Amino acid sequence: MNNGIRRYLFWIFICSFLLVTVFVGDYVFSIEKITILGNKEFMYNDLLKLSGVSSEQSILMLDKELIQKRIESNPKIEVISISRNFPDEVVITVREREIVAYIEYLTLYVMLGTDGVAVETREPQQTYEHIRVRGLDVKGFVLGDELLVENVYSLDALKRVLSEINDQGLKDDISEISVGDINDIRIISDEGLNIRLGQAVEVGMKLRWMKTDQFNHMETGEVPGELDLSVPTQAVFIPRNN
Repeated sequence: MNNGIRRYLFWIFICSFLLVTVFVGDYVFSIEKITILGNKEFMYNDLLKLSGVSSEQSILMLDKELIQKRIESNPKIEVISISRNFPDEVVITVREREIVAYIEYLTLYVMLGTDGVAVETREPQQTYEHIRVRGLDVKGFVLGDELLVENVYSLDALKRVLSEINDQGLKDDISEISVGDINDIRIISDEGLNIRLGQAVEVGMKLRWMKTDQFNHMETGEVPGELDLSVPTQAVFIPRNN
């Protein structure tokens, strides 16, 4: 058998092997189970449809980036991870963005998650149940992305404060945040008490003062003033002179 015939047979063998491998791989590693974790408000079937994953696909050919892009086309959903659990399961973990704040931009209110992402827009109105953000110069926004701002440090500070507020269950106790000066961040409680946070460092320790009996007394007391929490280890109430 000459070399030309050997080479021909060799390539025939290789092509046949690859075809069999692809066929068997698609059959053996076809997706049989799709698990979605982390969803609360969104139904499983809705997220599954959004992902585009089906049992007709091979787990070997899973395009994670495409799946993430499809799911995150809804600004209220963030994909945490997409993993293969061989031989036949795909696990998608998501986080639903909860609206905790809003900022006025042009003629709209842009609703924000704790990560500074624009979740949706609403028409302005006199009162609102979420935290109002002031002092942030917004240049634009795209739903599903972080706000486009003049000062990214102000946005980073806002994200740290919002995250801690949400983690400590204080979002219903605060009406306003001002991050115009990142060295002198200020918030207003739901009862109207002015609070100085200072810089966005050790925010969790500072905000814990708002869960104490002393804070409740200051907030509902008859003496007007400001609560200084800029030093994490102490809370100082400064009466306002009339």
